Amino acid sequence: MKNIVLFFLFNTVLLSAFSQSGRDQKKANIATEEWRYEINCRGTGGANSSYLLDVVSYLRDDKLSINQSKKNAVHGIIFKGVFGNTAGCEAKPALSSNPNLFEQKREYFDAFFADGGTFSKFVRLPTGRPDMVDQVTKNEFRVNMTAQVDIDALRAQLEADGIIEKFAKLDANIVRPQIMIYPSDTWAQQKGYVKKTDDQNGGFTETTDYEKAILDPEFVTASAAITKLLIKRDYTPIALKGIIDQIKQDKLVKQYSENERQTSMLDKILNIAKADIKISVYWKVIPQLPDFKLEYILDATDTYTAQPVSVAQGTGSPSRSADISELIVQSVNDKMDGFTSLFQVYFDKMQTSGRNVQVEVAVSSAFDGNLDKLYPVDGEEYSLKEIINAWFTDNAKSEPNVTSSSKTGMVLKDLRIPLTKVNKLSKTAKPSAVNTETFLDDLKRHLKSKYGISSTIESRGLGMATIYIGISD
Repeated sequence: MKNIVLFFLFNTVLLSAFSQSGRDQKKANIATEEWRYEINCRGTGGANSSYLLDVVSYLRDDKLSINQSKKNAVHGIIFKGVFGNTAGCEAKPALSSNPNLFEQKREYFDAFFADGGTFSKFVRLPTGRPDMVDQVTKNEFRVNMTAQVDIDALRAQLEADGIIEKFAKLDANIVRPQIMIYPSDTWAQQKGYVKKTDDQNGGFTETTDYEKAILDPEFVTASAAITKLLIKRDYTPIALKGIIDQIKQDKLVKQYSENERQTSMLDKILNIAKADIKISVYWKVIPQLPDFKLEYILDATDTYTAQPVSVAQGTGSPSRSADISELIVQSVNDKMDGFTSLFQVYFDKMQTSGRNVQVEVAVSSAFDGNLDKLYPVDGEEYSLKEIINAWFTDNAKSEPNVTSSSKTGMVLKDLRIPLTKVNKLSKTAKPSAVNTETFLDDLKRHLKSKYGISSTIESRGLGMATIYIGISD
């Protein structure tokens, strides 16, 4: 009889445990299905690749708070975004802008957010326990927890699984501009990277010493941090040090060009790098012990016209770290998508409308004639000026805008030229970048082959060049 009673009691306890487990699981499933929560930046929002969050979950059973807070943190980053705060952490957009993504990928997310599912790889609770628990109604608890989510790893997982679009929404068919990062003149001069140059008028001009500025450990660190943020968005900046090394190796550093116009080191760098967009970087660390803040400006301009195309600036949130790299990532990361999207839109428009350049045509004293000299064309006679204008009409992406013209010269401003062309000598037929000088190379060949006219081209930066009629190379 005693054994029977013990057996009965054991089974009663076992059944009760299974029943309780079933009820707990049912509550957990309901909490996951309802997704009732709020997420905000906690403090300065974390560092580098992680978001630090304050997660507020509304639950029927506070015992579910640990697991459900983790789920809510990851769910919020994917679908809702994160609210900012007054401590300097800016709001962060959701990884997905598709409001129907959860239902469209329901099978994937049911498995992803299952207990012990993939979501758990990307989130942890630093304190391991609730910060606050309030019973707001008889059947509902409000639980505050601190969560840390590895945003980079989460994004990479969802991209690899084909759930969200690649970072910055660039695909393989989008042509990216060539980018060059360089120290701003303000920063370089504050650091003392200045050199004096004889202006040939008895005085001196001060210019930024880029050769020294780019070797400054702070710039190396800052440039590497920004490069990393750009690479994540599928942009690979040109290595500035390699360009300067090439200038030195090729002995291109000379004080004056052939027509005695001074050429700056930056122009020489750009002539070799052929970057479409240059990004000037300025930063200043502001100590507010025990914290540090970063004041920064990223200024993107068209290397051909110096036209501003995008800017990101501000002061980052306070951080205990004084490391330049970490401060830049914390301060700039939230602004990078908007920053890159602006210059990508600018570059996309250039793909269609062409690159804006300025061209000068000058007649040398060695030329027998001037721009009014007549040449036979299909049985009729046309002036050299008309022939050149017709070539620009056929080869540029805009009508020639001749702002000044005489017998010995003409100036064309706001001329739109193609971004690329295929070199006829290339066996791969792969397009190469076009700048003002290489664009005029075709005019030079045209004048020589059709009319026997020799010419030479002198570039002044990427966006300006002069073709001298009557001078051979």
